[in-house]
Amino acid sequence: MLDGRFRFEGFVTGPSNRLAVSAARAVAEAPGRVYHPLFLYAESGLGKTHLLAALGFHAREVDPTLTVEYRTIEDYAGQLRTASERGDLNAWRLQWASARVLLLDDIQFLEGQDAAQAELLRLIDQAHGRGFQVVLASDRPPAELDVDQRLLSRMSAGLIADIAAPEFETRLEILRLWRATQAVELDDAALDELARHDVENVRELLGVFNRVVAQRALVPGESAAGAARAVVVQAHEERLPPPDEFESFLSEVAAVVTSSVEQWRARLASTVARWAGEGYTTESLESLLDGVEAPDIDAVEARFSTIVHQLRDLEQEAARLDPRLAGVAVFRDPARLEEARTLVMRALAAYDPPPPPAAHLTISGFSAGARNALAIRAASEVIALPGSRYNPLYLHGPRSSGKTHLAHAIANALIARDGAWTVAVVDAGALGDELIAALRSGSLDRWRMRYRAADALIVDNVQRIGGSDRLQDEFFHLFNVFLESGRQVVLTADVPPPRLSAMAARIQSRFEAGLVVEIGKVSEAEALARHTPVPDGDEAAAPTIDAWFEDAIEPDTPRRTFMDPVSATDSFFLDPEKVVTDWPGQDGRVLEDPR
Repeated sequence: MLDGRFRFEGFVTGPSNRLAVSAARAVAEAPGRVYHPLFLYAESGLGKTHLLAALGFHAREVDPTLTVEYRTIEDYAGQLRTASERGDLNAWRLQWASARVLLLDDIQFLEGQDAAQAELLRLIDQAHGRGFQVVLASDRPPAELDVDQRLLSRMSAGLIADIAAPEFETRLEILRLWRATQAVELDDAALDELARHDVENVRELLGVFNRVVAQRALVPGESAAGAARAVVVQAHEERLPPPDEFESFLSEVAAVVTSSVEQWRARLASTVARWAGEGYTTESLESLLDGVEAPDIDAVEARFSTIVHQLRDLEQEAARLDPRLAGVAVFRDPARLEEARTLVMRALAAYDPPPPPAAHLTISGFSAGARNALAIRAASEVIALPGSRYNPLYLHGPRSSGKTHLAHAIANALIARDGAWTVAVVDAGALGDELIAALRSGSLDRWRMRYRAADALIVDNVQRIGGSDRLQDEFFHLFNVFLESGRQVVLTADVPPPRLSAMAARIQSRFEAGLVVEIGKVSEAEALARHTPVPDGDEAAAPTIDAWFEDAIEPDTPRRTFMDPVSATDSFFLDPEKVVTDWPGQDGRVLEDPR
């Protein structure tokens, strides 16, 4: 989150968020000296996470020596549970206390978590005494949180700033920024039409923007303003009052002790000797011995010990999957922790791979028509550039409309690009059954890694996730893992996101930030025409649906997986006219030469 993807320059400031942005900038430039703590609150999708990440990134730009940590409640709660189970709670506290700037998201999940509230209370007090900075974000102001009164008092002691839904001028500036960033051709009249759509969050605005871009690519001659007006009308029809936000987890902690300058070298040397004797690489510890000033020895030892415990757990899991992996060097080097996780995830994917797509559901067997032309276009771009343009791709329509077929076809096409790709395709109902089984058997971490090892994720009938709070929580974090690593997600449902009445708002808004496409049933006449040869005339040379997909996929282009560094995509490949040659006429008919 602090890698520069989210910056102040990419956050449009307006009357609805001016105080929050100004406060965040002030904290980033002088952490611990202006507002302690800074408390930001807003509904889901209005930019809390963007602002937190921008604050952290800017703080490190101003002072590269700062230790800045951004954590979600899932990370915080998971580490707290693990530390408590292992009896390493003090070491865990020291690790968290070392952060000079600590950014904590989704504070509302502290409700009902007395122990976590007590730890956060202590953390805020200690950070204040040491001149460190804590920034909190929630979907509600402190006064509306059901937490301990002492913690409530600390949260309210600094500055409380809200982020409201953007007004017309701010929405227009956001749209102009996206137009420039994505290099798409939409005139000011089209942006004006979209800005008049009174959205509840920025993700919804991004959703309608993406729909217009996709519609314009499908029908290049159509008026941009007309397309925008039609998309806004459709969005109004789909919208229902948002359901209540679901809640789940907890939050964080810390405390720190320093040692004297004369003692620290001897203590650190003893720590190096201990871990080196157990076969672990200690270069990170040895480098500290060359320093002039004493580091925080307690924090250093706690962090190193925590990583070693994680490496041991990963090595045990790897050896269970494949005995040949026991003793591999990566499990002895704390600097290669992420590499060790990736190795275990790959081994798990090979040992117990996620469910694959149905092999018989292919592009060549998919019937095209006027009611699914846009969905086909979007699918082709996803296959050509997975994770780069429409992520997630959300297909919705009635039963027998072909959304499941198209989702499986996308998966098969991605696998066909490179045989090394793993694409997980699962019905949301089955995903819930697997989660229940994993919870009962104590294999939740294995269940998580099994899906997180995939290069792309396709979830059918995603509306079925709404029936379980725990499944929503797990899916929310799984979904975020894929999006943050640039891996493609495709979802199908029987209704558009605003009508997922049992789904948490934080999940709905993320669905809307991709491309939402309705897919309808293809008539018998259209299905028949698809398989009818055209003897002569101009239509005989018309591209088939297979040709569109085949032209969109360049087999010689190296694929990008989640293990590769994220890089900017050449704008040449983002031009729809370079990816797909021709598309249906106004009547939506698609004809195909016999194979």
